[in-house]
Amino acid sequence: MLATARSILRRIADSLRGPVAAAPISAARIDLLLRAVARNAQPPSLAMLEVILREMTTREVTAALDRLSLEERNTINTLLQQMEPHDPEPEPVERRPLRPPKPPAAESDRRSTEENLESLLLTGDSTIERGILDRIQANEFDSGTSAGLLQSIIDGSRDEENRKRALSLVRPDRFSKARTIRTLAEIAAWGIERGLELTGKTYRFRLYGTAEGEVGMTILRGRVIHFNPLPLLRGEADGRRIVEAIILHELGHHRYNTGEGWDAVQQEAAEDDLHGLLNLVQDEHLERNLRSIDTEWGDSLKMLAAWAFQRTSREIEVATLLPLLGGRAFDVLVRAGIEPARDPKKIVVSSGRLLRELERHGSSFSRFLRALRMGLGNRTGDPKVAKALALFGRGFREATPEQMLEIARELRSIFFDETAICDALGLHGATSADPGELAGRLPGITDDDLSTEIDSIRQRASGRTPKKGSGGKGINRTGTTEFSEIDQVVVLEVDREEYRKLAQGVAGWSRRLRRFLQTLGISRITVRRRTAGSAVDRAALPRAIPRGDPRILVARRTVQRADLFLGVVIDCSGSMGQGGSMTRAHLFGALIAEAARGLSGIDARFFGFTDDVIYDAGTADHCAVAELEPEGGNNDAAALWYASRVAMASRRSARLLVMISDGSPTECSVASLRALVSRLTAGGIACAQVAVQPIEEVCFPDYVLVDDEDLSDAVGRFGRIIVRLVRKVT
Repeated sequence: MLATARSILRRIADSLRGPVAAAPISAARIDLLLRAVARNAQPPSLAMLEVILREMTTREVTAALDRLSLEERNTINTLLQQMEPHDPEPEPVERRPLRPPKPPAAESDRRSTEENLESLLLTGDSTIERGILDRIQANEFDSGTSAGLLQSIIDGSRDEENRKRALSLVRPDRFSKARTIRTLAEIAAWGIERGLELTGKTYRFRLYGTAEGEVGMTILRGRVIHFNPLPLLRGEADGRRIVEAIILHELGHHRYNTGEGWDAVQQEAAEDDLHGLLNLVQDEHLERNLRSIDTEWGDSLKMLAAWAFQRTSREIEVATLLPLLGGRAFDVLVRAGIEPARDPKKIVVSSGRLLRELERHGSSFSRFLRALRMGLGNRTGDPKVAKALALFGRGFREATPEQMLEIARELRSIFFDETAICDALGLHGATSADPGELAGRLPGITDDDLSTEIDSIRQRASGRTPKKGSGGKGINRTGTTEFSEIDQVVVLEVDREEYRKLAQGVAGWSRRLRRFLQTLGISRITVRRRTAGSAVDRAALPRAIPRGDPRILVARRTVQRADLFLGVVIDCSGSMGQGGSMTRAHLFGALIAEAARGLSGIDARFFGFTDDVIYDAGTADHCAVAELEPEGGNNDAAALWYASRVAMASRRSARLLVMISDGSPTECSVASLRALVSRLTAGGIACAQVAVQPIEEVCFPDYVLVDDEDLSDAVGRFGRIIVRLVRKVT
């Protein structure tokens, strides 16, 4: 590292004597960087040197140096001289200190090669990065050199494609990979138990979000938490407890910030631009309640607050930070210490140092934030802080959503524009994770790896046998036709935005299926006031005879008219999370809902199921299939039996049940599912299956295979099957 720093500083010194082929930056930014070096009176960080090296020109640096005081200029020159290589005068033999032996020539050559290539990488040239990646892929370097260069590209490249390629070339040690998966799975399994304890619901834990910003966050209407393990992976002090506290905090949102009143309050907060302040109030509210439940949880949450507001570094957009700091920006940032971010529009700043410097420069809200969230109290005697802390006094733990919103408004009135600090340095900004860094620290580890290990841990803890979610398809082929019924029913809330995305993706296919549904039934209806018919319309006679109206007969006519109860039952077991099965189940469920929406002759109901829970996913008009997530085992027979009882309660003349699954019952046997299908069919309920994987055991005589996300062929086959089945039972 020292040799690399020397190399950079030599090149900086050279740049003062000759031009650098790089894009210029503003003189103000160069001033800021140079003054930060001088004020700190210590060698600049490699990241800061990289920015100077990459972006300055000789003329701008010379002008910036001229604006420095003599003392500041001397400090910079001293620092440069300290890090420049020099050869000391030889000392007498008797005084010469012991020196470590020189490394072998091969090792010395390896280090030299690695240092030279790292120096090239610091230029930020994506073409150079691609060339080095080509050489790594061709095995031109030993494993140690390759690993170091790959990590440099993963950490520092601004080219997303180069970073992804570098990640793909990392070869993790399989033993350390297994240990990492095991540790993360233990934490997630702990979170599942806490979720059951706090909310009575089972949550799924994932490492990776589906979009930027999702890691370390949770959607309150869903049951998936994308948790952030970076404090542990970075080797932070108390890293494991911090990760557990992040999970606990998110579960607290599910317990205390959902339900009656919250939707309206959240919408009102968004309209009044109070989202950040309301989030601050919510965080304090839920953590106080969690601390009252378990003192150990309280200790973990304190560690989380100390880490988030004291030890983390944040990437913040310059355009967001400068208006926030105003005229004190220069003094605050120089003392707080800044580094360049991967995104040229952002800088990296230490949360703790920034909050302390803001406090030193008179920011009352920074004092309040540290007093409230870190438990430091009003150490300065600031009257604004005292007034704000009084809002969180006795009775705050029982505050209603409306009362919490009112507290957020009061904070705005006390601190005015200073409250924007909350958006830049809030807790959730610290607990979210950069997907690129996460992927770099988890090479080769997927969400499926984590899910498999979680299921294994939970099954061993409960003494249960492995289920479908624990790996492959553990099909139950025992001969019994008995099965246990499921009594627990959970009603899902509809996430309209998520469902809208599904519906848009299947719009063309749903219109095609709708045409099949419109021709399902045949009915004979009575048509009155006809000139031809089989009987006299007695009700029409009093008016028809005086007027000489010949339309006095009644006729019977056969028409196509649906009169159907349609129940859709979706497998939510663990194996549905593999091979895109759940994605296809979501698509086909939304396809059926959209096809049935608004058809007066069809009542459509949607259900999900595992081995012990039935999820009521609503109707075609209010469909929650997007909320179904894979977890645990499955009891196909119990789910089909539950749906059949709902169907029998319907007044429709025809009843059709459709199971969307991968065909692998575990908590019931294949024999029990086959027997139930036969029994229901004999009782007048048609049954069909949409198989999202090739099936090994056929339980439904009528089924269609959907093994990719192109549903074109499957829709036609499915439509013809249900028309035939419904006409058969009617």
